[in-house]
Amino acid sequence: MSDQAAALGCVNGWFALHGIPAQETADRITAPLPGGGAAVVSFDTAGRISGIDTGPVSAR
Repeated sequence: MSDQAAALGCVNGWFALHGIPAQETADRITAPLPGGGAAVVSFDTAGRISGIDTGPVSAR
């Protein structure tokens, strides 16, 4: 398994474990957050996680 496949599988697996649907594109995975907004996990050209953005987070 390549590093890129491992990173993508890890992120997709985490979302799946928690029952969160995720959409994968060539360089990112996006998943809706329960309180609104989305989590976006970005990957560099080597397939490594290069950023995680959850936007503003509010307490409920």
